[in-house]
Parts: sequence; structure tokens; C-alpha cells
Amino acid sequence: MKKQLVTYILFAIVFPLMTSPLVSGQRITVLGNSIDLPLVSGYLDTYMAAGVDVQTISANELPAHKNDPVIMILGGQNSPEGVGEIVGGILNPNEKNDVLSSPNSEVFAIAANLWAAKQKVIVFAGYGKEQTRRLFAGAQADILKSMRFNDSAFAVNYTDTSATVPLLDGTQPFTDVDAYEANSIIRGISGVLIVDVRGAPFYDAGHIPNAKNIHGRELYTQVDSMDKDVTYLLYCGGNSESIAAGNLMYQKGFKKVYRLVDGYIAWRRAGFPKEKTG
Repeated sequence: MKKQLVTYILFAIVFPLMTSPLVSGQRITVLGNSIDLPLVSGYLDTYMAAGVDVQTISANELPAHKNDPVIMILGGQNSPEGVGEIVGGILNPNEKNDVLSSPNSEVFAIAANLWAAKQKVIVFAGYGKEQTRRLFAGAQADILKSMRFNDSAFAVNYTDTSATVPLLDGTQPFTDVDAYEANSIIRGISGVLIVDVRGAPFYDAGHIPNAKNIHGRELYTQVDSMDKDVTYLLYCGGNSESIAAGNLMYQKGFKKVYRLVDGYIAWRRAGFPKEKTG
């Protein structure tokens, strides 16, 4: 399962927004302009149908919502109606350049604790309105999956050795594997480096044993110094950020890269163990 590489996805789009099943009372604030908000209304209806309190706001209304727990922002730094000024203060220079690098550019960025403690501010920045809509649409399945994910419901010490170590697929930028194959890779390939590309708070809450945490921005700056002879197993909270990481590594000449489909969610649903930091 391969997807065309977007210009650059900086950070994990799939993360445990909530660790309990989706219930009424969860809240998401969506900031956008009169162009972008109507294009995603159908996706927001899905949240509301599931019992999530969805608020849509303009840039002028942001001051009253800066303490909201999850804020999604639609558009890049050139977006009208004040959205661009807000996004411009969140994205770094590399991110801003990536947004405008081509007509198909899509950049995803997430900032933790930006305006309030335990807050997630998520930016869906496209070159234009269609790229922003497409990026937002592509994220929804993973986000909803993560919102329903309950890590504590799974066993903590199950292992399985029934799957064989899959061969690397040289025709693809990276090789997709399921949780059982990933477990066999970890057990069967000496020196394999497991890379968790989620943000540190989510890695700290639970990760594959012995995984190294290199989130999107760190990978972007560290990839040139990483050993291309090592076998890598990438995962995130679902799919989007590990796909971006795998494509980035492929562009940099890495040939030994596996990617865990559905990421940490798949690993825990299979009953495999986890570690916590701290």
C-alpha cells in the first residue's frame, strides 16, 4: 500500500487524540476561512454524528478558543481572512517553503502545548484550497481510528513467532508489513532499528520495546547522518506520518526500510508488548 509522496509531512497526523472509545463530549475546534471550511463540512459532520463537539471558528474568534484542547487549522501562510497570519506564526521556514514549493504541495504540522497545556494544534496547509481539502480528507480515517483506540485494553506480554521475515520489495520506496511480520523482523534481523515517528508525548505513553523516537522534524534534520546499511522498521500511530518518513528516507537513498501498516495501533491490537518512558 503505497501513496504518492506529498511535498513533506512534518509530523504525526495519527496520534492518540483520545485513548478511550469515541464518546459524546469530546471537542474539536476547526479554524478556517470562508473558502476552506465549506470544503470539509462533510468530514466534520462525521465527527458530530459520532458525538464529538465540533466548533468552527474564524481567525478573529481564535482568542476566545486558545485554551481549546484540539485545534485544527485549515490553510497555509497565504490563506486569506487572517488564517495565514496565524499559520505563519506556527510553521517554521522549511515548512513555509514546502507549502509553496509546487501546486500539489501539502504540509501537515502539529504543535503540542502551543497556547495551553495538553493542547494539540494541527495545521493542514495546502498550496491551494484543493490541496488543503485533500490533506484534511486523507487524515480522517486515521484520526477517527486513533480516537477510538484504547491501548490499555490489550495484553502487555504476548509474542507471536508464526510470521516469517518478509523480503524487502525493491520495487517500492519501502516495504509494508503487518504487526506479525514486524514482530518477526524485530526478532529475526540483527541490528534492526525501530523508529517511532510520533511526537514524544505519545511515544512516552507507550511504544514498541527498544524503539527510538525520531519524530518528523527530527527525521528531516537527522536523516542525512543516519546509516544506510542498517535495516529500519518505521511506525507511527497509524499510517500517514510513517508513509512520509519512508518516502523521505527513500529519497535520501535508504533501501532497507520496512513500514508497519496501521502502526502502534496494529501492534497493540495484535497483543504485542509495549514500553513506557518514565
